[in-house]
Amino acid sequence: MGNALKLHTFCSLVFPKKDIWNRDIDKSVDSDILNILALKTATSYKTVFNTSLKAYEGSLFEKINPYGNTLWIMPLGIFHRTRRKFGLQLCTKCISEDTMPYYRRKWRLAFMTLCEIHKIHLIDKCPDCNEPIVFFRNELGKRHKLLSETITKCSKCNLEWGNIIGEQVKGISKIALNYQNYLISGLNESYFKLPNNEYIFSVLYFPVLHKIASMLNLGRKSNEMRKEICHEVGIDYFSPKSTENYLEHLSIEDRDKLFLLSCWFLDQWPERFIRICSKLNLLSSYLLKDIRKNPFWYWKVINENFYRPNYVPSFIEIENTISLLSKRGKNISLSSISEYMGKSDVFRKRILSTYLQDFKEHFSK
Repeated sequence: MGNALKLHTFCSLVFPKKDIWNRDIDKSVDSDILNILALKTATSYKTVFNTSLKAYEGSLFEKINPYGNTLWIMPLGIFHRTRRKFGLQLCTKCISEDTMPYYRRKWRLAFMTLCEIHKIHLIDKCPDCNEPIVFFRNELGKRHKLLSETITKCSKCNLEWGNIIGEQVKGISKIALNYQNYLISGLNESYFKLPNNEYIFSVLYFPVLHKIASMLNLGRKSNEMRKEICHEVGIDYFSPKSTENYLEHLSIEDRDKLFLLSCWFLDQWPERFIRICSKLNLLSSYLLKDIRKNPFWYWKVINENFYRPNYVPSFIEIENTISLLSKRGKNISLSSISEYMGKSDVFRKRILSTYLQDFKEHFSK
């Protein structure tokens, strides 16, 4: 806009042979592009780098995937140069008040659903035409339009987003805003202070929050968990409208409610978490699955309170059982032995078969 050039003309001149708009440039931007931006704008490389999502490495996630899914980063659903998913959000009030409008990096994060400054709900699509927010397409496809006059209008229906009156945060959403502010503060400081006065790195906290929200979204216990926590929080039961597995693909309305429940669930750590999980009879296997590396602060509480190892009978006990079944004329098999001993199917398949093989080898000698 400042150089009075069409978008692609400008990019081909400044970034020759670099793909910009047919990929998620916030995730995939490389050092060459960042160095050019720093040089041409007389800005430090560090400042320019901090406008990219890669700068969240080590605080929000361990490592970003430039061309695939990354926890907490909402996808844009890029197909050629169009966006099919709602991966960018905005605060209508922020956009309208900016002297020079710009899009905040944190508006790409899945747990962001509210503006902490203006206390209104963010939007993730155009309210009029339901198209994704694609601020740079204002002049694309319009041959005689030399440049964009703004980056705050919908590129399809031309609605000015800054004129939209945002929905005020009220009621239970005020609690959600407090939790969101807690997450933003922990992300900025790179650590969280838990209610039990334990300090942990933010990169070890966010995977657990993601796990809890995912369990509340979809899973064999999700309905039961949502029902119980909604009752405790004091809100009506809800079920996410979408059946998406990934939190980052959910609508802003679903994410808003799920993260409220998730943060409430982790509040007063670990007492509330232990109480609710015990009431719902959740086992360690369910609470620990799907996290690539379970942080110790989370694993320790689960291991101490929800780990229920199966008792494994000794070789002598199995031998005595086989002898008793034989005296009674019963069929000797994995199923009959495990049934008589009152053990599970897992015991029969994984453990008893090994014992029985050892038993056979013992008597064959």
